[in-house]
Amino acid sequence: KKKLLGVGKGDALIMGGGIIREHEREELKRLGIEHFFTGGASHENIAQVLFEESKKRASQRRRRCGMKSDLGRLTRLLTRVSMRPQSLARLLYTKDIPQGNAHVIGLTGSAAIGKSTLIDKLITELRADNLRVIVLAVDPTEEASGGAILGDVIRMRHHYADPCVFLRSFGSHGASGSVTAYLKEVITVARRFADVVIVETVGAGQADTTLKSCVDTFVSLPDTRGDMVNLLKSGHHRHADILVVNMRDESPEEKNFAALVKNFVGEKNGWIPPVFSVNARTGLGVCELVREGLYAHKKFLTREKND
Repeated sequence: KKKLLGVGKGDALIMGGGIIREHEREELKRLGIEHFFTGGASHENIAQVLFEESKKRASQRRRRCGMKSDLGRLTRLLTRVSMRPQSLARLLYTKDIPQGNAHVIGLTGSAAIGKSTLIDKLITELRADNLRVIVLAVDPTEEASGGAILGDVIRMRHHYADPCVFLRSFGSHGASGSVTAYLKEVITVARRFADVVIVETVGAGQADTTLKSCVDTFVSLPDTRGDMVNLLKSGHHRHADILVVNMRDESPEEKNFAALVKNFVGEKNGWIPPVFSVNARTGLGVCELVREGLYAHKKFLTREKND
């Protein structure tokens, strides 16, 4: 009885079926069972109830996370800004735009380094803290259609059904620095609709100063397949606020690489960039990255701003 009550008070829909007497229904309703289907119930009737309940629960989830009706509005605004960046100033002063100011995180690294897989795990950690998350993924441009190749957001598909997570791809369109030409404008819009905005680049520039200039916290993934010369050339240690070594095999070579990276970071305006060893595929180390890296840097920026 206690277990059933616990489930019923959550987000699950509990239904009863079979032979249920009328005088038993009131007690079952008190336990959290909301609908009853006898042996003669049609599949169409059951499907209709499930459909209506799914819509009602989705609306309740949006209200709880503060994004009710915002997602459609955000989609339209991002599309308008990407087509006409010069319209941003006028759009920001409409009543339809919230006044939020999300923490913007830029995440970059070479192709196939595990950026999208890592972001998938970051979303899980951020949602555990009930934070609303927007991901803006800059993908290569598809020559035939002119749109983005939807590679990055596919790796984050586990979050499609979450109404407090918004995923959007943008084509790079050959813009310099591996970002899209209207990145600042779409970030300005997106940060008003969430608690955290994560921007992922196409992976063309490891030390992407263009991205760094658009975000609050700049996260860079040095490539463990290179050596210290590659690290120095890429400039990870000079530009990143946080460095993440994705140890896909957790081999001794990768662990040694992570230890060596720490020797090349130095203090920048009072902040010493931390180096985190994670496994983006399994999620190992991601919790520490979020709490001791992303949250810590946000706190540092807030304190620095107040000082």
